[in-house]
Amino acid sequence: MTFLDKYIKDKESAQDKMSRVNYEKQRQGYEPIKDYRRYLINDQLTVWDTKLDREVNPQSKKSRSGGHIGRQIRLNDINGKRCDLSFSYLVAKQFIPNDDINKNKIFYLDNDLENDTVDNLLWIDQFNYNRYNTNKYYQIKTKEEMKDKKLIDLSEYKNRILGDYYVLDEAQNVWFNNLDNDTYMQLKTNDNGKGNQYVNVRRDNQRIAAEHLSHYANGEESYIKLHLQFGPKYSRFVYKHIIVATQWVPNPNNYQFVDHVSHTKTDNHIENLRQVSAKDNLMNRSHYRGVTYQYFDQLPEGSQRLDIYRGHDLEGYSFDQDFNIYYRNGLKFRMLTTRVVGQYQSVTVQDINGKQVEICINRLRNGNYE
Repeated sequence: MTFLDKYIKDKESAQDKMSRVNYEKQRQGYEPIKDYRRYLINDQLTVWDTKLDREVNPQSKKSRSGGHIGRQIRLNDINGKRCDLSFSYLVAKQFIPNDDINKNKIFYLDNDLENDTVDNLLWIDQFNYNRYNTNKYYQIKTKEEMKDKKLIDLSEYKNRILGDYYVLDEAQNVWFNNLDNDTYMQLKTNDNGKGNQYVNVRRDNQRIAAEHLSHYANGEESYIKLHLQFGPKYSRFVYKHIIVATQWVPNPNNYQFVDHVSHTKTDNHIENLRQVSAKDNLMNRSHYRGVTYQYFDQLPEGSQRLDIYRGHDLEGYSFDQDFNIYYRNGLKFRMLTTRVVGQYQSVTVQDINGKQVEICINRLRNGNYE
């Protein structure tokens, strides 16, 4: 027997062996894997190599940073090339129908990347794959675990529909209502390395893309922001306190500004917010141009009202025995900042007509101000 005859005989024997194993395994419930006909798989997700007549097991895979990214299995294609495949992708392609070419990503319903069972996998598109990324959430709770919490739908902002996918709890945390597996997912914060914290979450063409939590710029505490995206090409940053006030704080006068009563910019509880005019909003700010304002619940003893100054009618102003001037902003008394020009001290106020009036402190001392 020549070498060629022996080679052909051995090759035929290998093919016969694969055919025999194929036949035996298919009788046991195995079926060929699509695009990898050398291998079989059954409903228990056992993979069998018909050429070597042995089982092939998937292995857990980690990223370079050490985090689990699911399980992979190594198979040889029709040309004998080794291919490392996502086992969940292989299972979904084999057993889960998918007629939408845009749905080419796999979502784990229980958020366990090691659970590749058919009932735990779902075909989704790239957009929803980003939305379902579990790394974006603090915690995930079932509807049963959340049933005792007081949740309020965050469904609309300034007549723009956000959908039924976001809720606020009593602590003003934002949760994503995952309708595919009946869970609530709390938005998770991340640090971008610049002092800003944010969370990412999406919903079709109306979605909250990011929430910027309390950060500090130039040593000053800043407002919480939400990045609202209303279409594929239209998005904008909106202050979270405006969303909360628009939803729940009455505004019978149609004011355009929302004020924090306590001056704490990150406290967006309903009782800390009020709808105000532009003037009232300015008169309750905590600081301006490096000057921090002082607020008092009551005026010092011996204070006097300042209703008129050199022919100008004033409202809400007073001065104490040290000739500090205060303004009643509807909540507290704010001490106004005194400017020094040359040898004179002065304070700028507004009369009832909105005109700026310069009050000279020496005139108050001399009583010559009416």
